[in-house]
Amino acid sequence: MSTYLGMPRRVRRRPEEVVRTPMAAALLRARRDLELSQPEMAEKLGFTLPKVAALELGRYEPTTDTLLKYGAIARGEAKEAIVEELRKRFAETELVEVVA
Repeated sequence: MSTYLGMPRRVRRRPEEVVRTPMAAALLRARRDLELSQPEMAEKLGFTLPKVAALELGRYEPTTDTLLKYGAIARGEAKEAIVEELRKRFAETELVEVVA
């Protein structure tokens, strides 16, 4: 690995080479299904671009609020995965019904 000033260089991986959690993959799929770029998705959700990128890479677990925002605009399999995650987190169906 080459270095710059003693620091290792970051190796950029192609999106298909990144190992994602199932939820991170669902969030990425939600954005791609809507045919939005990361900056467009960030604006639509009221997030920063780094937050959208970190969520799609699975760097941290999305909060319930984040899942609700994604679930409100997602469709297809991505929406199903998000709603299923919300169902796991909450036993009350009325919260999930807002998204579903």
